[in-house]
Amino acid sequence: MSKREQLELKSNCSSGAIVFGVGNLAFFSGLFLQNAGAVAMGLALILIPAVVYWMLRRAASGLSLSQSAPKYAFEGDLVVIRVTLRNEGRRCLGNPRFSEIFTPEDGAQKDIVFPQRIYAGEQIERQYEARCLSPRGRYRYGPSVLRISDPFGWFEIQARLETFTTIIIYPSLVNFGLDQQRAGSARHAVSEILRAGPGESSDFWSLRDYRPGDSPRRIHWPTSARRGDLVVREMARPSSGDLTIFLDTHRSVTGQRIRYGQFENAIRLTASLVATALRTARRVEVYSQSGRIGPSAQTSHAKLREWLDAFVPLEPSAPTRLSAAIGELLAGRHDGSLTVVMIHQDSMADEATIPTLASLTQRGQQVIAVVFEGRSEKAILTAARFTTGARRRGIGVYRISAGKLDHDELEVAV
Repeated sequence: MSKREQLELKSNCSSGAIVFGVGNLAFFSGLFLQNAGAVAMGLALILIPAVVYWMLRRAASGLSLSQSAPKYAFEGDLVVIRVTLRNEGRRCLGNPRFSEIFTPEDGAQKDIVFPQRIYAGEQIERQYEARCLSPRGRYRYGPSVLRISDPFGWFEIQARLETFTTIIIYPSLVNFGLDQQRAGSARHAVSEILRAGPGESSDFWSLRDYRPGDSPRRIHWPTSARRGDLVVREMARPSSGDLTIFLDTHRSVTGQRIRYGQFENAIRLTASLVATALRTARRVEVYSQSGRIGPSAQTSHAKLREWLDAFVPLEPSAPTRLSAAIGELLAGRHDGSLTVVMIHQDSMADEATIPTLASLTQRGQQVIAVVFEGRSEKAILTAARFTTGARRRGIGVYRISAGKLDHDELEVAV
């Protein structure tokens, strides 16, 4: 995206005002004392700064500014903002300085110094780099200020552009806020979630209590001996089929617009699962307590931006708890489909959450609960109890601790 503005010289500051004031003092003192030399010096100190300032104003009035900036970026991206100055006047200008506040980089001020003169009819382009540190959202940055001074440094004119530029920050994908060199392990974590769930492949998934009708070949004898009850192995589901994600947007969920808050981590994980599902041509749908999020089930990677646009304005404001909404919204999913549910602290403490998820498994869905732990000891114990209870009901669990999403902290409970 680019914008072009004709500069309006709305304000100016002047260190040459001192010279002008001294000239006035000398001129009127010379008149009062009838001193021709003082009068002449005063006139010179008045006229020379006035002419310099007039010429600076005339030269600055011929400047126009163009700015080219991306409309979209991901969290953590390094973006390049290009600034072009064109001198459409008749006089030369020297060393303009450009300043701008880039809001997505925690309000950092960005400065550009044009190191050479800009002659009449000449155009010069410079750029600055900025890091999108803020969480997903729609940000306005600016205003821009251009400072122009005369060769003597007597006067400085400030041209302030009151227009703002908008940039949309999407949730980061794949690397979950990790450095680029560690993105491979995080990508593996996303693949594991998509592959996860009991099924009929040759890959081990989890252990569960024996049920009548289970094959004796699946009994895990070491664990059975240790527990005193029969325990069987469940194998992972094949990496195919529909994917449904339920994002908890209850108003008790914390961490909205906090860089590594729980809600922002849940948004990043949801967006990454959607992107991976689209790349692998899987049907994917996302729900919250308010209903469907984003477009309907798609298989085209070209629709990824539609999903990302839908994730940008989300906030935890729903009055309905997860357990009260998920059963109705996810009813009728296809047998064998994979359902991933984002579980936060309030839902873990809700006794109805596990039975609700278990009811989905009874309909033939493969359910994965992604548990976002808090930092306190109580929150960790609550997550541990929820994990144990969910596992006993045949629900797979991924636990994510507070802070950055890191594959080393993402474990499947077995």
